[in-house]
Amino acid sequence: MIAAALWAAVLGGFIFGCSNAGSDNNRLKGKIHLLKNESVALKIKIVPYEGGQRYVTAKFFDLDGMFVGRFEREYNGGDILLTMGDINVGGRHVVFPQKMVYGENNSTVIPLTEYYAKEGYPKIYVSRNIDTVLRHEIGKLYSVYSKGDIKFVEEQYGEVSSDSIVLKNPQDRVLYEFKVRAKRAEK
Repeated sequence: MIAAALWAAVLGGFIFGCSNAGSDNNRLKGKIHLLKNESVALKIKIVPYEGGQRYVTAKFFDLDGMFVGRFEREYNGGDILLTMGDINVGGRHVVFPQKMVYGENNSTVIPLTEYYAKEGYPKIYVSRNIDTVLRHEIGKLYSVYSKGDIKFVEEQYGEVSSDSIVLKNPQDRVLYEFKVRAKRAEK
């Protein structure tokens, strides 16, 4: 039952740079069109338990909708902030969820990559439609990006931005879907 959906169409944010130079990205740019235009990468639900406790449950999915990973943490209410990195590679966007923040004074910070990035690869980018070249290139991009070398990513792949979505006072038992859009509407 999907009572609410949030469209994570990462529209902007804090732009770190604008370079599209480099040659390492030629193989990635040549295959990036194979990514689905839209996929549900993350679903979040607030689940109440006996005794008044509430938990936030997050589940990650690959491009084919297959389960990748999950976590469940105690949740005491308030807004939930999701941050993500967005790399524009040849007009297509590769998005990596980074962290979830909530709690009084944003006291709870959950790094998200450990739940979807296994063996050095972001499993949210697994699909029957992705060939080995594209898979390898996304893995290389993720490896460099996850090490924090933003300047290299911008020089070799394209513009990098950091974006966030705020889930204002999420309701119990409501499933919130966060969709990743590889292709964005033209402005």
